[in-house]
Amino acid sequence: MDKKIIILIVEGPSDQDALEAIFEKIFESNDLRVHVVHGDITTQKIPQESNITIEVNNIVEQFIADNHLSRNDLQQIIHIVDLDGAFVPDSYITQCGDFPNLEKDSSTRIIYSLTEIKTNNPQKVIFRNKIKRERINELLRKKEIASTPYQIYYMSYCLDHVLYDKLNSSDEEKEENSTAFAIKYKDDIEGFKKYISESSFSVQGDYLTTWKFVKSNGNSLLRYTNLWICWS
Repeated sequence: MDKKIIILIVEGPSDQDALEAIFEKIFESNDLRVHVVHGDITTQKIPQESNITIEVNNIVEQFIADNHLSRNDLQQIIHIVDLDGAFVPDSYITQCGDFPNLEKDSSTRIIYSLTEIKTNNPQKVIFRNKIKRERINELLRKKEIASTPYQIYYMSYCLDHVLYDKLNSSDEEKEENSTAFAIKYKDDIEGFKKYISESSFSVQGDYLTTWKFVKSNGNSLLRYTNLWICWS
């Protein structure tokens, strides 16, 4: 009998590089296969006639079609998102004029810290956060998408922050860090599990409790994750 499939949705290629081989080994002992797809769908523009649940469903259905599968071949959908400080009060988002050669409304630059989000366009980031909160809250209400068990987990403020304790990494740094991380843990799965589940950034509690925690105060800017729940 063919192995059932876990779809792992991550935000970008460096996230896939960091986690794909590790997740394959975590779940292979349970006779499961892991397939990774990526896209920052909690912030991307969505057609007016659609919504975030439909967009996730479309990703899954496209994967099924591309791989000549059926929904019955799927075991689970694990969705990992960066929070980007989406749940902080608007007062955390401050004007920063240190971005030369950018028109106010043409391009948005952002610098994250543990206490604020600095940007040349605060209103655009405030709106982005509002949309991201609404979409995440909708997904949190879903137990299934495409007739498949679904749960969403967070990296706060982003995967680089949780895995490597680094803020505001460039794309090149993300690639370097993800490669080094995968090399470190692909043959040390128990070490990875311990790192994610027992570190100071590992939020304890059940699924909804860990989400309630990260949505409070400024926690969505701090270094927290509930990813460990997905294999517990």
